[in-house]
Amino acid sequence: PQVGGFASSFALVEDAVFREFAPPSPWAIVEHSHPATQIELVFAVRQQNIEILHEVLMNVSTPHHDKYGKHLSNQALHTLIAPKVKDINAVLEYLDAQGIFNVTKLSPNGDLIQATTTIGKAEMLLGGVR
Repeated sequence: PQVGGFASSFALVEDAVFREFAPPSPWAIVEHSHPATQIELVFAVRQQNIEILHEVLMNVSTPHHDKYGKHLSNQALHTLIAPKVKDINAVLEYLDAQGIFNVTKLSPNGDLIQATTTIGKAEMLLGGVR
């Protein structure tokens, strides 16, 4: 697995997705931010069991199904779709290896990870300014 073009001895996240987009109108890029400016990044770690979740949702929503109305608890939902621990750890280890230590899991199952860093370090981490 890999995160961007980063390769090392520890496990990395599979299928990292990077999307470029133009700012929506009337926004415009007028100048680059100072590299020392603080920024918060949020990384979404691939969830598991999405097909099972879809089946559960269809069953609890279908009248006459024996699971109709038997919704998952919040904890059961987070447990069902939690990312693989190795994938969460890969993101955490990668951030740590890049010197980004202000990191927080935003969700109970770790599928959202927030990191606070500088714009300069974020550009290095995510491939720079294009």
